[in-house]
Amino acid sequence: MPVNNEIDYIIKHDTYNGWEYQCWSSGIVECWYTESHTATCNDTWGSGTHMIYYDYQNGAGAIGGIAYPAGLFKTKPYCRLTWTTNNSGDSWIGQHRDGDADYAPKAFVFRGTSGNSSGKIHYYAVGELGSFEP
Repeated sequence: MPVNNEIDYIIKHDTYNGWEYQCWSSGIVECWYTESHTATCNDTWGSGTHMIYYDYQNGAGAIGGIAYPAGLFKTKPYCRLTWTTNNSGDSWIGQHRDGDADYAPKAFVFRGTSGNSSGKIHYYAVGELGSFEP
């Protein structure tokens, strides 16, 4: 983070293995990635919400969890996942608690009825720059 009212600025903005990233003079790095998925939602949760098979304790059945570029983050970054779909009906994702400095968290898909949901997971992560040198 900037100290003593220093101006923070982007020192590098590029892509690597599908990730778009930018490095800041303060030592912060942020990155974006989008990947497509089709999830079959047949397990019922509660009274009528369907989800893909998913074991929350170990992430079995989850989708995503893509690797960050090696060494991009020094420690586990903040990561936010969003979901977009063109399917009729609602579907949304939940973010698993896994993920670390090397991998983005996995996700699971919910929908109100059983069936397939095709869409894209959008990743956004920000944290302290590690040893990454493209």
